[in-house]
Amino acid sequence: MARRGGFFVFRFRESAVINVEEEPTVTAEDRAAGVVRHLWATLGATETLRSIRVAWWRFGRSSSTFSSSPNLPVDQATAALVGLIYRKLWDIELFFGWIKCILGCRHFFAESQEGVAIQLYLALIASLLFQYYTGRRPNRRVMELIHFYMMGWVDNDELVALLEKQMASMKTGKKR
Repeated sequence: MARRGGFFVFRFRESAVINVEEEPTVTAEDRAAGVVRHLWATLGATETLRSIRVAWWRFGRSSSTFSSSPNLPVDQATAALVGLIYRKLWDIELFFGWIKCILGCRHFFAESQEGVAIQLYLALIASLLFQYYTGRRPNRRVMELIHFYMMGWVDNDELVALLEKQMASMKTGKKR
C-alpha cells in the first residue's frame, strides 16, 4: 500500500497488545484535535509477531482509539488528519450499511471492481429514482417491491399499485 502512496487508519480494540517505545508530549495542536495521549509503538504480543513502528493516538474517550501507519511522516499524517479520516470512515461505514440493508445489496454479484461499481450505481439510481418519484427515501419494504419487479415476480402495473399502497401506508404511519 505504501508503494502506491496510500496509508491506513484503524481503530484498536481494548485488548490490543501495544508495546510502547516512546511517549512524546501531546502538543497544543494535537490537544485541539482531541488527542489525550500519543505513543510510538509496535503491536503484537511476542517478538516474532511484532509489527512495524506505528504512531498511536488516543482521542477523547477510550472507545475512540485509532492509529495511523508510519508510511507517512508525522508532519503529513497529523493527529487532526487521522481524526478526520476516522470520522469520515464512520460515514463510509454508514453508507455501506445503508447499501446493504435498505437497498438489499447483501453481497456483490460481480467479482471485478467494475462489476461492483455497476451494482452500486444501479442500486443508487433505483433509490434516487424512487425518491424523485415519491419525494421520500425508500424503506426496506419498498426496495423489496422493486426487487420483486426485477426478479419478474410482479409486472409494471402490480409494482405501481403496490408502491402506491406502500406510500399511502407510509403517509398514515400504518403497516400493511
